Amino acid sequence: GALGFADGLLIARSESEKNPEVLLIEASTAGYKELGRFVQPERSTFPKWPHPTIYNGKLYLRDWDKLFAYELK
Repeated sequence: GALGFADGLLIARSESEKNPEVLLIEASTAGYKELGRFVQPERSTFPKWPHPTIYNGKLYLRDWDKLFAYELK
């Protein structure tokens, strides 16, 4: 999988075909606090190595020949 970080939040992207999720996690020394999760549509069967990227209030996920953009605001 791959990780991204912005504004005190981790974006974890699973490479697992069993649990193909993207998770939003609060980065804290107090412990694990999950804020949300979703399954990326149209996932390829290839490895998901590109890191999630956040720019200008949007989350970008690349999956081989596809690029997904999600509004975060």
